[in-house]
Amino acid sequence: MPATKLEPGSNQPGDTAILGSGQRALVVVLANDDGSLPSGQPTIGAAAGSGYPAGATVVGASSGNVAAAVAAATIAAGGATKRSYLTGFDFTSAGATAASVVTGTITGAAGGTRSFTVPVVAGVTLGNEPVRMTFNPPLPAAALNSAITVSVPSLGAGNTNATMNTYGYQA
Repeated sequence: MPATKLEPGSNQPGDTAILGSGQRALVVVLANDDGSLPSGQPTIGAAAGSGYPAGATVVGASSGNVAAAVAAATIAAGGATKRSYLTGFDFTSAGATAASVVTGTITGAAGGTRSFTVPVVAGVTLGNEPVRMTFNPPLPAAALNSAITVSVPSLGAGNTNATMNTYGYQA
């Protein structure tokens, strides 16, 4: 296919695009022109530098905003012949009425449950330090057709905002 400059909405999957100084890239469409996600999950091939194995399906999940409640997001089971992988997560939140420390967990991954510490500041309008983890190599699910869940318990009374986002793939 001919090499072209990247133009929003005009490139097609499989096109190559000129990045500058003779560099080229394979175009991978991950969103519709209006920014919405395509129906189903996008499939990533073994494009050089994609970071995903051939045929992997990129997945993610979010707890949405929760107030003084568990914030959990799950990389779903991929089916009888697929394994789910957790590549990372982001947890962002506001403080609570009283300062505290809670323990978040990653369950369903090979090797058993993993824990991480989340300090909570006193002050409901203050932001807690975000917890961001990236796994390289990714954490595999304990078995085929198994989910991986990342969760943080309630941050306490007065907390109005907590959000967990997970990232991964199934292959």
